[in-house]
Amino acid sequence: MKLTIIKSNILHSLFDTAPSETTVADLRSHLRTFHRNLPECMTLNFLLKAGENHPIFHRRSVIYYFHMFYVSTIMLLSRRLITAHMRSNPTQRDKISEQSSKGIDEEYMAARINAGFLGLMLSEGSVVPTCWFCISTAYAACIMITYGSIKKMLLGHAASILPKDLCLINNCMQTLSFCAQENLMAACFQLSLSKYVDELKDYQRICLRHEKGTTSSSYSSQPSFSNSTSLSSPSARPPSPSPPLLTLQLAAINLLRVIHHPLRDVADDQLSSQAGLAGCMEIALGTRLEWEWELKNHVGAA
Repeated sequence: MKLTIIKSNILHSLFDTAPSETTVADLRSHLRTFHRNLPECMTLNFLLKAGENHPIFHRRSVIYYFHMFYVSTIMLLSRRLITAHMRSNPTQRDKISEQSSKGIDEEYMAARINAGFLGLMLSEGSVVPTCWFCISTAYAACIMITYGSIKKMLLGHAASILPKDLCLINNCMQTLSFCAQENLMAACFQLSLSKYVDELKDYQRICLRHEKGTTSSSYSSQPSFSNSTSLSSPSARPPSPSPPLLTLQLAAINLLRVIHHPLRDVADDQLSSQAGLAGCMEIALGTRLEWEWELKNHVGAA
């Protein structure tokens, strides 16, 4: 219940305009306090120490879901801050406060954590194909990890760091594929994300071929624009980027638009015909508020 209240406060406190430093600091503080005050039996450390013979070990999926819900709240806060501060250019941002910058940078790590949970739950058979929370979490995490990975490439990081990110992205895509057997919206999300994931994989293949000396000089390895790994940090556009980098730049711009409007790549007729969407949101504690808000603001993606 407390997390649902925090989610509601995030949606009502953060709009398209930049929020105050105090507002962001308070929301981040509420999240930290909530996590710090968890009963020991609900912590991941307790689960790891409990062992297979402890009763809670056999109910570990409940703890996984609970922590995914907590991390998804961090992701919601970060995404609302991205919407407020980062417009249409992934390599530039508005003037941003320290608290908002920290909140934005927490998004990438939070997405990676939830993708890890999804992979673990898939391997243990804990993902429910009709669970809207699993579907929406996989979708949101995949968007953010893919965007973060592409931005790192644009910032000049080596493609050798991509396998770890692609493994987490694969967790999200496999979750959507599994849920797509029962839920049309999961199939729509999977389809809309596949083009961005494929472009990232293509870039990785190009870089690998270049390292082996089999590509032309026009497909040179990515130049270094910045040493920063911060998602909220500005960086200059590369001079005369190669075709693979141009593709990534376009993908980053489009993904940033998806972060602003997660339903923009889903056709209106698919949204209106998906009768199960509202029902699933009713079941998933807290996600109903978030995605009702997205549906109301879907018109803004046009």
